[in-house]
Amino acid sequence: MSPSRGRLAPSPTGVLHLGNARSFALAWLDARQRSAELILRIEDLDSPRVGQEFVQQTLENLQWLGLDWDGDPIIQSERLPFHEEAFHQLKEQGLVYPCSCTRKDVEEAASAPHDAVDGTTRYPGTCRELRGEAEAAARESGRPLAWRFRTDSFSPVHLVDGFMGPA
Repeated sequence: MSPSRGRLAPSPTGVLHLGNARSFALAWLDARQRSAELILRIEDLDSPRVGQEFVQQTLENLQWLGLDWDGDPIIQSERLPFHEEAFHQLKEQGLVYPCSCTRKDVEEAASAPHDAVDGTTRYPGTCRELRGEAEAAARESGRPLAWRFRTDSFSPVHLVDGFMGPA
């Protein structure tokens, strides 16, 4: 069994706010209670909004709050080769597929009469079987592709949240 891990994952796009502090405090408490390793992962991939001054300010704010972490912070932008390799493996295994739908396209498709009973927005699988056609549509429209996980059915995927229980 692998050792238990928790994480703090701030996005350095502005000053730390109360909601961030609460989430980080809960993650810190959970990890420390379980004697888990706690990593700090700086989510700096939203490059137009990231400010280096916010990285340093976030580190100082977390320390001021008394929240510590194990090891050096992990900087996401420095790990792009790892993410790209994982993505290529998912593609090779057929576990993801390209989709050229915009958020608006998904919202409109989901608002049709077959909308979910619980009122949530669900992707209707528009590009699921298009293969190269979705990529061609994206090239023609100039929109970037989204890559969606391929599941065996359109049934919901159920997860168990450590605090909230089944989701």
